[in-house]
Amino acid sequence: MKLKQLFNKHRTGEVVIKRRYSSRVKLFVIGLAVVLLIVASGAIYNYGLTAAGFEKFTAFRQQSSLREEIKRVRDENLELRETLARAQRTLQMDQVAYQELDRSLKESAKEINKLREELSFYRNIISPSNKVGGLQVERLNVERAGNPTDNSYRYKLVLIQSLKHESTIYGRLRLQVSGTRTERMRPWCSRPQTSANTA
Repeated sequence: MKLKQLFNKHRTGEVVIKRRYSSRVKLFVIGLAVVLLIVASGAIYNYGLTAAGFEKFTAFRQQSSLREEIKRVRDENLELRETLARAQRTLQMDQVAYQELDRSLKESAKEINKLREELSFYRNIISPSNKVGGLQVERLNVERAGNPTDNSYRYKLVLIQSLKHESTIYGRLRLQVSGTRTERMRPWCSRPQTSANTA
């Protein structure tokens, strides 16, 4: 009987009326399907990113951490530049102070040498080391005069009268220099110079 009813149900002579849906319902269903498709696509995309080891929260946290690191490095760089500028200024001031001190020390050394020479000079006048009185050569300096191509020299001779200083000494000075020129020994004599020394 059931088979009969089943066959009777699908007879061609019967008219089947299908229910019609309004266009609003169709649009709603289509819109719902599109929304579900978009949500499903987003979920699948996020699942794919998560499966690949990329999470938005982790990426945001790393990005925030990197921004903080960049800010810290910039601040440190600025501080180091300021420290470098201060060190350079200090170094420049130290160099100026060192140059001034070096110049002052050189001047002091020259002054000390000059005072030592004067002290030695006066000590030899008052009390010479060999305890011999009379006229003595204290110092002889010879310097080139003019250009190096000239054969002219200037000399400075300092004579002292030690122990006895009562009288003035007069006399003539004659210098003789012996040396080689063109492999032959040749003496050179200066013209006599008249001098008076009351030291």
